[in-house]
Amino acid sequence: MILTEKSSLSAYSAILSRPLTAEGCQGLCTRRKLTARELQVLELIIACNNNKRIAVLLDIDHKTVHSHKVHIMKKLGMNSSRIMNKSIVNMYQC
Repeated sequence: MILTEKSSLSAYSAILSRPLTAEGCQGLCTRRKLTARELQVLELIIACNNNKRIAVLLDIDHKTVHSHKVHIMKKLGMNSSRIMNKSIVNMYQC
């Protein structure tokens, strides 16, 4: 399945309901045009890290992490971080 900017959230969820490997995440993010840093942030979000922890791990400001999350949400068609976090928690039982 190829996702586009107009793909529904359920199509995205169907792909992520399978265990997500680094290669799978990278393939999904390549199709969605996520930057390398956005990919790193997404992987850390999936690993159940909060903004402050991600900032420490990547040696960036927590506001920069927030900015990356906003860009990720826009590119993946999510309109709030609450929806994104809830989806990740439901999928990965964080």
